[in-house]
Amino acid sequence: MTGTALTRPRRVLIFANPTSGRGRGMEILTALTPTLKREGWDAEARIEHPAHLQDIGDVEDIHALIVIGGDGTLRTVIERVGQLAGLANVPPTLVMGLGTANLMQQHLGLVYDYSRLADDVADILRHRNTVLVDTSVANDRLFLLVASCGIDAAVVHELSSSRVGPITKLSYVAPALTALKDYSFPKLSVEVDGAMILENQHAMVFVGNVPEYGTGFPVLRKASSFDRRLDVCVMPCSTHHELVYLWLLTVAGKHTSWHRVKYTTGRDIRITGDPAPMQIDGDAAAMTPAHIRLLEERIAFIVR
Repeated sequence: MTGTALTRPRRVLIFANPTSGRGRGMEILTALTPTLKREGWDAEARIEHPAHLQDIGDVEDIHALIVIGGDGTLRTVIERVGQLAGLANVPPTLVMGLGTANLMQQHLGLVYDYSRLADDVADILRHRNTVLVDTSVANDRLFLLVASCGIDAAVVHELSSSRVGPITKLSYVAPALTALKDYSFPKLSVEVDGAMILENQHAMVFVGNVPEYGTGFPVLRKASSFDRRLDVCVMPCSTHHELVYLWLLTVAGKHTSWHRVKYTTGRDIRITGDPAPMQIDGDAAAMTPAHIRLLEERIAFIVR
């Protein structure tokens, strides 16, 4: 962990998803900007979709990025800034989670004092303590948390096709029921660093940097975002009965002890076989086949 003191006024770019937290994102943005300017930062608010971002100016002059939104917003901001400035040059980033799960904020252990939020954020930025977090790509799309293919991804795809505006955990109920009814349990093959660990079997696959996933179940229970490895969990599953059994094991934290589940780590993962829906950091992605690999670049996230 490192610290960098603020020695002169510098820029802080604030990215806010206007729909996150049912409008709370804009409320927080409105409260933050004048406080940060009073503290000597040149605070710039960006509320356009990160994919539409065309220029961020001199990256050397950016003291920090603040991302107000969910994990999907965070992923998109980091990906776009990385495209503009180079992933290795992404400024230290402070996460203010207002999404459904907010897994990165949980993972970093960030808790804010909402009674004095603007001043609290200013204090955090002043010290700018950081940790370096591993990054990965799935079919060349950046992800920071977890990529997967299986029924969970099918639910994300179903939700994405019907989503309008902000969502809550309840928003997943109808898509989950539809996905469960229609899911066909594809046969997959999984190769990790050149070694085949599953060949042409009905399965779900999870690959990622953090143990937290979805509503908090530790699917990748041994994962670390600092160890330069990706954790891989392959769950053979061909029926709804097996799916329920696996879900109960996962809730209890015992799924990796079941003899049919394969758990390993690696840096280069390939998933082939029947087309299966994928998700990355909670957003719908393309169908398999998938090539998932750990990148050399790491992102500095601001912590307390």
